[in-house]
Amino acid sequence: TLSDQGKYAEAERIHREELALWVKVLGKEHSHTLTSVYCLAHTLHQREQYEEASSVYHRAWIGYRENFGAAHPTT
Repeated sequence: TLSDQGKYAEAERIHREELALWVKVLGKEHSHTLTSVYCLAHTLHQREQYEEASSVYHRAWIGYRENFGAAHPTT
């Protein structure tokens, strides 16, 4: 919702906080954590922080691939 309103900095802050909580509670490779990683990457992309967004997208892709396999639709 914040991203839709153009409040990208606030959205990024919340995504980072959420991601830290998911990692702490569920671990790095849990599907909810990986979705949070993807959402952070998307927000970074919207903020035109392309290098970091690419790195974070890659992190999500690696996690999806390792946990669900290359043929899974999310991967």
